[in-house]
Amino acid sequence: MLDNLNIFNEMMCRGIKVLPIDLLKSDPRKFLVEDGNMRLPVGVLPGVGEKAAADIGRAVKAGNFLSVDDLQIESGVSKSVIEALRSAGALSFLPDTNQMSFFRLARERTPYGFARRLYSGSFAFITRRRQPYG
Repeated sequence: MLDNLNIFNEMMCRGIKVLPIDLLKSDPRKFLVEDGNMRLPVGVLPGVGEKAAADIGRAVKAGNFLSVDDLQIESGVSKSVIEALRSAGALSFLPDTNQMSFFRLARERTPYGFARRLYSGSFAFITRRRQPYG
């Protein structure tokens, strides 16, 4: 721990900035040099061990996740590791879940088309529409 503080102090004295953990750019174990600055690895977070960091790195390389829930399932890490990543701001670009609210679907244009309220009060999905609602 003291060695890390000495290294960090030396970096600050030399004007090297420490970049935050970025899930897509950070290595599981190694500090990376990025534009003359140092990118923190995932493994420096409290509560994230070497195995969890390696599992997260493997999941990020595979890229089979669209949400925080998917990342947790793909990597097999615990909720506490996910919370450590969330508190570090590394998961800010991901939604919590893949679940889409029905009302959000009704408001937004989706890949499946437009949601339109019918007179009966139910919703129907129209897949081919020539012009969007105005």
